[in-house]
Parts: sequence; structure tokens; C-alpha cells
Amino acid sequence: MEVVQAILDSRSMGWKDTVRAIAYFKDIKDTVFFDNYCRKHGLLNLPVLVVQNDICRDDLLFEIEVDLIAVNKAGSEKVTPAHSG
Repeated sequence: MEVVQAILDSRSMGWKDTVRAIAYFKDIKDTVFFDNYCRKHGLLNLPVLVVQNDICRDDLLFEIEVDLIAVNKAGSEKVTPAHSG
């Protein structure tokens, strides 16, 4: 989550710009760590689908895929996918 936060910061975006996220867990019991992080950081309304899947790397509890939309000063939308392991 810290890696994704750094990516968001580098694009002058934040979790509030998230329109879709998918969190992939090898072990569904590990979702408690994700839930605790979201609760601690005020992300309870994050539009995230949590799934159990073995695509996650062995050295990670989970991987998350995030899609964001931000409106620039001219009023047009910019879609920026942020992927991280």
C-alpha cells in the first residue's frame, strides 16, 4: 500500500481518486491486514474487490490493482492505472 501511495503521490493523486481496485490474496485469511490498513488510513469506502487468487508473488501478502480518475484544471478527465505488487 505504501508503494501505491508513492505512485499516487507522484501523479498528484490520492486514494479518493480511485474508481476501481482489485486486491488479490493467496490466502484469504490475510485480508485482515488489508482491512486493518484501510481502517487505520480512512479507506473504508475504497471501491475494492477482494479476491483469492494465486497470481500474487510469493514474497507478498497481496497485490493490488488500482484505477483512478482525476479531473484536471481544464475540466477533462485523466484515467491513470496504477499497478503494484
